[in-house]
Amino acid sequence: MHFSAGGIPNGRYKVIANLYDNAAMRYYFGYTAGNPQALYVDTTGGLSTGTQHREYTLGEVEITDNTFNLYTNRASLIAGGYDIFGWAWIRLENATPSPTTINLWRTTTRSLTW
Repeated sequence: MHFSAGGIPNGRYKVIANLYDNAAMRYYFGYTAGNPQALYVDTTGGLSTGTQHREYTLGEVEITDNTFNLYTNRASLIAGGYDIFGWAWIRLENATPSPTTINLWRTTTRSLTW
């Protein structure tokens, strides 16, 4: 999967992902197409509470060319077994004191532009 957007004001942003969270999982992601498994985030799982999606912070990113890209192609159950995973959305939140939120949707054939 590839999440992307252009026309974003340069600056530092928190990257927040809404992830399928039915079990404890490790989601891999990266900021380049050549390394979509450079980083990861572990989810806690929410099957017993009925929660199937939850937001997780992926850290911060510095945008210097008005564009954002995030790539992912793998997740795994921490306890092992059949993997089923999903990225619902990504949002960027301005990391400076005045919050600005930018929502990004998964795209496979086109980029979102504001």
